[in-house]
Amino acid sequence: MKDDVLYLHHMLERCDRVTRCVERGHEAFMQAEELQDAVTRNLEVIGEAAKRVFADTRSRFPA
Repeated sequence: MKDDVLYLHHMLERCDRVTRCVERGHEAFMQAEELQDAVTRNLEVIGEAAKRVFADTRSRFPA
């Protein structure tokens, strides 16, 4: 469970980064490849962390 808390915290941090990247709007996002790359990478990190969360924890926090 301790590891799960770390993974969940890491996922939330990455969600915050994605939010900051897209807060300027769709057009600004689509014109900035570095923002697109940053969002893509953060989503990959979120996915990797999500895979490591134990199944019983995932079942307690469904999407």
